Amino acid sequence: MDLGIIGLHFLVKGVVTKTKYLSQVAIGLAALFLGPSVLASDLRETIVVNTYADSFTSTNITPIKSIIDDSWETEVNDGADAGISKSNLGAFVQYGAIQLGVESRYDFLIHTNEDTARLYKYAKTKSFETTEKYQLDIEYQMLRARSFWIGAQIPLYSNFTITNRLYLWHPTVHRNSTLQGEVIDGVNIRTSGYAELEEFYTYRNILKRPENYDWAKGKGVSWNLGVNWQITPDLSVELILKDVYSRFIFDNIGYSRGELKSDTTYRDDNNILRFNPVYSGVESTRRYRYRPKQTSIVKLRYVAEYADLYFNYRHIFNTYTSSIFGAEKTMSIGKVQTSIRLGADLENKAIELGFGRGNFVFNLLSDSLNLDDAKTFGMSVSYSHSF
Repeated sequence: MDLGIIGLHFLVKGVVTKTKYLSQVAIGLAALFLGPSVLASDLRETIVVNTYADSFTSTNITPIKSIIDDSWETEVNDGADAGISKSNLGAFVQYGAIQLGVESRYDFLIHTNEDTARLYKYAKTKSFETTEKYQLDIEYQMLRARSFWIGAQIPLYSNFTITNRLYLWHPTVHRNSTLQGEVIDGVNIRTSGYAELEEFYTYRNILKRPENYDWAKGKGVSWNLGVNWQITPDLSVELILKDVYSRFIFDNIGYSRGELKSDTTYRDDNNILRFNPVYSGVESTRRYRYRPKQTSIVKLRYVAEYADLYFNYRHIFNTYTSSIFGAEKTMSIGKVQTSIRLGADLENKAIELGFGRGNFVFNLLSDSLNLDDAKTFGMSVSYSHSF
């Protein structure tokens, strides 16, 4: 019987009967991962070493540099409500269909509203010129983790390949904070505020509790899926789903939940508005589970007469979307294949530039030639070497 069919049988049986057959779930996943092609005799035995780094940041609040520097010298955008940053650094070895790798990830996400962004800007830069009521609404998530992963490429047909990757994560830093409330400030009145807080953290919490090493003890597992279909000799489509399944578990993470009230404020030596809040609530530890948002990527490529035409779509659940149309020209320079790429991100009004030579590939994405003004910025680099 085909190994993939065996895997599917055990996986379905294990899931339906839940924890009673966890061993069968494991067997099913392993068999599906390996598939019939992994054991086939005609696999190439070339060893390929791949290294990669990619990072992108996008926000509709204010330019990225202003947020990183924490200067907030530029104006807050109308409708400001989100920011996201994702970075990955890794390397893997591929032998035939099997891949073994290591990776570090850094995920940052904030959902907020225009009131909160403007309040923060005023607090950082100047005194209030009018009396206003601000509705606070912040959802802040951050994760840093390192992993070891194993993957397998499964060619179901000559033109159809599935890639599975299973990651085992060691989280080093995590924070998941929500803050909702109201602040009243203005000319010749006392600043006052009220907010409800809930926060899970391994470091840097709002209440500034002393850090505890035990808070960061945890583990994680995630599954990425890739599908590549060469529809015709000139047309191909690729689907990449990251964090299809993803769970991080912390045994004893720091936890706070309660109310913050304040009618006492002051400006420090740097003219930054500071609050002296009174907190009432819980400060403890909890067993905690965290699920990162799934990333979906679709890539279409058509080989035309003079250049390859491509469309890349990326969506991070309820957070970020990009749609890039472009062209890539490949030529031989000094007997080395060299490519130049130019694309446009219609969603974020950004330009993509790319360069490849041999096994080296570099891409840059930005919505402004002046990087100080950029609200969307991405960069990736990869290199592979065969033995």
